[in-house]
Amino acid sequence: MAEQREHQNWHRTASHGTSSFRRSAKATTIEERLTGQVRKVQQITENEKERCSELSAFVTLEFHDEIRRETYSATLRMVQFYIAVDKWVRLAQAEASRQELKALPPKRGKATSRICIAP
Repeated sequence: MAEQREHQNWHRTASHGTSSFRRSAKATTIEERLTGQVRKVQQITENEKERCSELSAFVTLEFHDEIRRETYSATLRMVQFYIAVDKWVRLAQAEASRQELKALPPKRGKATSRICIAP
């Protein structure tokens, strides 16, 4: 039996090389499939790199927008605070001026109310 199988195998490979042709065709097909798979993986990798790059840019942009919003908000609060402080200072100065005017002796006569123009 073993001799018969060996003879059949030899006969297959010897007759027009069909077995070896089939093997090489299969090998080529497998190689093409593997090459195709490698190309697909490379394409997916490139797509993922591009997507990650876009996502990174989007996140960076969103982060910068958030920083701008926070900076604007903080600046606005700071300006509002300075306006309020300025208002309080002006009110305090006005009150101090009123108190100083009240503390001055009363004016007498009309001489103080006249405007003198020099000739």
